[in-house]
Amino acid sequence: MIRLLVRIRIRLILSSLFGKKKKTGGIVLTICGLIMYLLFINSITASLVGLAAVTLKESHQEWLIISLAMGVAFFLCFLGSVFMAQQQIYESKDNEILMSMPIKPGQIVLSRIFAIAFFNLIYALPFFTGTVIGYSLALHSIKVIPIIILLLSYIAMVVFVTMLTSLLAWGVSIILSKITNKTLISTILYLIFFAVYFYSIFNFDNVGGAIAKNADKISSGIMTFARPLYYMGTSFTQQNILFAAIFIATMLIPAFLIYLVIKKSFFKILLHENKTRKIIYKGGDYNSRPVFVALLQKEVARFLKTPMYFMSYGTSIFFVAMMLVYLFIKKDKLEDVVKVLSIYGVSSTKAIPAIFSMLIYQFVSSGALLTSASINMEGKNIWIIKSLPIRTIDILLAKGLVPVVTLLPVFEIESILFILLFNIKGAGLIMMLLMPIFTMTFFSMFGIYINLKHFKLDWISENEAFKRAGGPTIASFSSLGITALFAILYFLIFGIFMGFFAYMWFMLVSLAIGSLVIYSKLKNNADELLLKVN
Repeated sequence: MIRLLVRIRIRLILSSLFGKKKKTGGIVLTICGLIMYLLFINSITASLVGLAAVTLKESHQEWLIISLAMGVAFFLCFLGSVFMAQQQIYESKDNEILMSMPIKPGQIVLSRIFAIAFFNLIYALPFFTGTVIGYSLALHSIKVIPIIILLLSYIAMVVFVTMLTSLLAWGVSIILSKITNKTLISTILYLIFFAVYFYSIFNFDNVGGAIAKNADKISSGIMTFARPLYYMGTSFTQQNILFAAIFIATMLIPAFLIYLVIKKSFFKILLHENKTRKIIYKGGDYNSRPVFVALLQKEVARFLKTPMYFMSYGTSIFFVAMMLVYLFIKKDKLEDVVKVLSIYGVSSTKAIPAIFSMLIYQFVSSGALLTSASINMEGKNIWIIKSLPIRTIDILLAKGLVPVVTLLPVFEIESILFILLFNIKGAGLIMMLLMPIFTMTFFSMFGIYINLKHFKLDWISENEAFKRAGGPTIASFSSLGITALFAILYFLIFGIFMGFFAYMWFMLVSLAIGSLVIYSKLKNNADELLLKVN
C-alpha cells in the first residue's frame, strides 16, 4: 500500500508541475527555472567554500566552511518547506478519503512526507554540489570517499529537516485551527519566512570575510551548540567514518522518533475540533441581499479566507508597501538607489520615478490576476454557479470585482504616497491615480477570460487551482509579456518623441481599449464560455 500511495503522490507532484497533459512548454519552463536555481546557488556556494577553504587550511579549520554551507542548506530547507508541509500533510483534500479507507496512518504520513522530502532534496542539492566542487577545486583534489560521506550526510540531513518541518507544520496547523483570522496570521508568518529566506540567499556570498575574521568564535559556537555540524564537516575533510556515523545517527534517530509521534497523532490532528467561538442565531429577521451582492460577498470571502490564495496574489500590496518604505528611507540619498540599480543600466536619479511607477503597475497587474483562478476555485461545485438565477455575465463580474474591492483601495493609497514621495504634479498626478484603476480593470477581466479558456476543476489541493493550473500560469506570463511589450515600444519608438509619464497615458488608453474589448467578448459569449467549463 505504501508503494501505491507514494506512486500517487509522485504523480500529483508531476501533475502540479507540468499539468495532466505534459506539454513541452510547461516542462521546458520548469526545467529551465530549476536549472537556473541550481546554477545560481551552486556558483555562490562553490566560490564561497573554495575561498574559505584556502583561507582556513592554515589553521586546520576547513571543516568550518563545510559545516556552515550545509547548515545554511538545513536552515533554508526548514524555512522553505514549513507551509508546504502544512498543506501537503494536514490540509490535503484527499485526507478524508484516505481516512475512510483501511490504510494505516503511518502509510498516509509517509506518502505526504515523501513530497516534502523531494522538494527539500532540490533545495539542498546545489549546496551539496557547490561544497564538493568548491572544496575539490580549492585543494586540487577529488576523492570519492569524502564525497560519499558528504552525500550520506546530505541525505540524512534532508530526512531530519523534513521531519522537523512536518512537526512544526503540525503546530502551525493546530494554532490556525484555534483562531478566526487565519489569512492574516498566515500572511504575516509567510512574509517573515519569505523575508528571512531571501535575505539569507542573497547575503550568502557576503559572509566569506566574516567567516575568516571570526573563525575561532564561530567554530567554538558550533562545537558548543551545534556539535553534529562539526562531525559532518570533519567527517568530510578528514574522511572520518566514525564522525560520519555519529552525524547520520543524530539525524535519523530523532527523525524516526518524530515520525512515530506524527503517525500516532495523525488522525487526532485531522479530526481536531475547531474550538473557536461560533455565532449562534438568537432570532430576529434575516438580512436579505440581492443575488449579485451575495455572490460578490461569497467571492470576496473565499479570497480573504483562503490563506494560500491570498498570499499568492494579495501579498503584492505588501511588496509595494515595502518598496515605498525603502524609498522613503532613501529619500535624501537616491544616489544609493541608483547604485543598486546600476547593474540594469540606471545612471540618474531622474529615472527612479519612472522605474518604480512601472513596478507598481506590475504589482497591480499581478494582484488583479487572482481572477485567473476564480473559475478553478469552484472545483467540482461549478454546477452551483451555473444553476443560479442570475445572468452569466453578472457571475463573471462578481468574480472580476474581487480584486477591485479587496486590493484596489490599498493600491490607490500607495499611489498617493508615491505621488507625495516624488512630488508629482499635474498630468502625472492624475495618471498615477488612474493607473491602478485601469490596470486592475484590464487584468481582472483578462484573468477571467483566460480561466474560462484554460480551467482546472479536478484538483485535490486548492494550491493546484491557483498556483500550478494552466489559467494562472498563462495569465502570469501574458502579464509579463504585455509589460515587456510596453517597455520595448517605449525604448524603440515612443521614447524618441515623448516623456515616460506621457507614454504611460498611452498605456492607460491601451488598457482601457483592451478592457472594453474583453468585456464585449465576455458579455456576448458568457453563456457559451461558462457552458464549456465542466
